[in-house]
Amino acid sequence: MQDTLHDYEIARGEKLSLRVTIGAGAVAAIYVGGQLERWEFMLAGSPLTQVGHSQKNTRPGEVVLSPEAWWWIRQHGTGVTLPTSDVRLLTVSNVPPPQIADAIPLPPEAEAALWAYVPGAIRARLKAGQAGWLAELRRITVLFINLPDVDFTIPLSQAQATMQALQTVLYRYEGSINKINVDDKGVTLVAA
Repeated sequence: MQDTLHDYEIARGEKLSLRVTIGAGAVAAIYVGGQLERWEFMLAGSPLTQVGHSQKNTRPGEVVLSPEAWWWIRQHGTGVTLPTSDVRLLTVSNVPPPQIADAIPLPPEAEAALWAYVPGAIRARLKAGQAGWLAELRRITVLFINLPDVDFTIPLSQAQATMQALQTVLYRYEGSINKINVDDKGVTLVAA
């Protein structure tokens, strides 16, 4: 991926640069919220923390692995160990071909479950038969809410209470949660 996309020309004189960081370990997928039947999907775990820390050591065009990720691929590549114990990947060899997973058929009740992840404004339009997006301009406020106490060690009940409180306030002002980011700055909720 890095060989294909680093310095990829997207327009005359404009190039795309890519930096990749990789972590390894157990990840928890949790669903939090539930206000107005709206749920948020959040990943948590040490690999996300690893990626956040490793990202600081990654320059455009590079692939940097956490020590935990390097342990898994060390026989398939060469790398340089950085002062932080991260490893800058130099070469990769003997990579097995990717395995194509079988498609999993969705049961009929899956559609109803997925509605809980669609923002209320979109749901209202779809239910009203307005599948085509209407052009509209609105003044909005974009919020980047850092949640320093939310990480993979937080009890699920506390994560749930935090998300419900945020949803309650945002929905009171017709807001919508765009995403929950986990990066070198920790957990950040992006809302409009």
